[in-house]
Amino acid sequence: TNNPVKARDWRAEAARVVHKKMSDDVRAGEMFEKILKDDPAHPVASESLESIYVQRKEWKPLVKLLETRAKSQRGEARVGTHCAIAEIQEDRLDDLDQASAHYEAALIQDPQHVGALKGLERIYARTEKYAELLAVLDKQLAIAATPRQKISLLERIGGIQLEEFVDHEKAEASYAEIVAIEPGHELANAALARIYKKLHRFDDLAETLARHALGTEDEPRKIDLLLSAAKVLMVDVGAPERALAMV
Repeated sequence: TNNPVKARDWRAEAARVVHKKMSDDVRAGEMFEKILKDDPAHPVASESLESIYVQRKEWKPLVKLLETRAKSQRGEARVGTHCAIAEIQEDRLDDLDQASAHYEAALIQDPQHVGALKGLERIYARTEKYAELLAVLDKQLAIAATPRQKISLLERIGGIQLEEFVDHEKAEASYAEIVAIEPGHELANAALARIYKKLHRFDDLAETLARHALGTEDEPRKIDLLLSAAKVLMVDVGAPERALAMV
């Protein structure tokens, strides 16, 4: 035929027969590659070659194929392809720089894409890039849909702020957000208690211990926390009347 588009379609169909019916991946792959040299966006050739590369675990040619595909895509499809490339770079090729670049490219198209944000979170945690990790967790927090998701993210944010940056004020703010959602939260209350004790903020410490006590259903634990709060008020704050009211 003199129509190059139809000719490529026929060649692609022939290559599919070689691939599916004859199980000749090598020959089929070569046929699809030739089609893509003439038409890099040919859908049948691109998708079929992708399947062959995955089956043969040829990750670098697969990345090149998907990068070419992404150039002709827009919107959600392009975001999905960038994330697919990033996952291959991350999981198969262990190229975290390239993985990060493709997750970031996905976020340019869709700044709230959870898969891309989670991908960057994994990479920054592995590479101990804590400032970048905090930024990504903050972006996830801004779009978190449920209280449980928010608490989980705030736990991580607070822990990084406290352990990696020793920033008591920012850590306090994160844990305070948690107890605003769940007043009896064990980890957040315990962390706040440590922060206030270290900063000699004894009124806040007593309040935290009392709130923690009210939020627990473990009676021995409740009594222990209330006694600790009373001791802080008595010894550190110098408010014996408030201490007596506590118990």
